[in-house]
Amino acid sequence: MRNHFIISYAGNKKNEFDELNDFLLDKLDNVDTIIEPYCGTSAISCLLSQKYPKRFKYIINDMDDNLIALYKMMNDECELIKFTKLFNEKVNIINDKQTYLEQINDNTLMGWFIKHKIFTLRPGLYPLTRKFKFNYNFDALPIIRFLRTEDITIMCSDGLELFKQYNDNEKCLIIADPPYILSCNDFYTYKSTNIYEYCADNPIKKMKAGIVFILEENWILRIIFKGCMKQSYDKTYKTKHTKTKHIIISNLD
Repeated sequence: MRNHFIISYAGNKKNEFDELNDFLLDKLDNVDTIIEPYCGTSAISCLLSQKYPKRFKYIINDMDDNLIALYKMMNDECELIKFTKLFNEKVNIINDKQTYLEQINDNTLMGWFIKHKIFTLRPGLYPLTRKFKFNYNFDALPIIRFLRTEDITIMCSDGLELFKQYNDNEKCLIIADPPYILSCNDFYTYKSTNIYEYCADNPIKKMKAGIVFILEENWILRIIFKGCMKQSYDKTYKTKHTKTKHIIISNLD
């Protein structure tokens, strides 16, 4: 499987796990809970679970109610079987743009899912030269094993409020991957960047929880997180084939 998750998702940190794991290698001894306030595909939690099975509790949170509904559905074996069967039936009758648009605009989780599963450059753009013959079975995906084998709390709330709730708990490690500043966040349903304002007034150095941000490097971050900039690495965006610098920001030494 090229992807750990059930759909492709903008901002996925799967390919950056090695850099983060190297940084965290000797910093997890006192941690019992991993928290992702802006979880997206929960790539970091999923990969930590593979490396350290059943070692941590997890709290995964996102403001996208469709994404959270997808998580809850995936966690139920019977519901996933029914969902997969319906998905295969629906996409196999798509043979023109009109049918595609009807499927993705029905205001259901299935419509949202089809839009994110079938696209070319951006969700919602029908590839006119393509016919679909899907026979998907999602059970083998790592995210399914993660959801069904680990101690996980799934939430749909404001990421900043969750960050505030746990940032002084020394047993927690908070992996924060919020929408970027100085970047286009068109792929995000919820684009709030209020966590940067909060951290500018409340330095992460003073927080008892382990805090880790994985962000695109820029000068504003150097001001907000002064003294907390750790290792940087190159990242290539597949959609644009552009290279940039990403950086791990943390209060952990």
